[in-house]
Amino acid sequence: MRNESAEGFMRMAEEDYNALQDLKFFDFRSANAACYHAQQYAEKMIKAKLILMGKDVEFTHNLVRLLDDFEDSSEIEIAREYGLILTNYESRSRYPRGKTIIYSPEDAEEAYHMALEMPYLIGLYLR
Repeated sequence: MRNESAEGFMRMAEEDYNALQDLKFFDFRSANAACYHAQQYAEKMIKAKLILMGKDVEFTHNLVRLLDDFEDSSEIEIAREYGLILTNYESRSRYPRGKTIIYSPEDAEEAYHMALEMPYLIGLYLR
């Protein structure tokens, strides 16, 4: 994924952010869509930060795996905990595999907050 730019990932993440805001306005009635966009937002922000760090970006949707390229810190540990949860929403919320998984508005609310915290945890944005 060398041809991708950090700016490109952040621009695409903004699309997921906008979708999340729209879904939040309707109380996460479409919880599976919200969980998916939360995962996508976090993934794209992590990839943008990796590029800014001069790292190669692996083609994966596993957030914990992407976070392996970050130095250990208390913030990255929290990011990994969030990443473990958010990674589950990558495809399980979009495609039926055996038993269809339906997430709740509460799941979506949690995913929303974790995703929006991710850029701060990884040092992409300063508080």
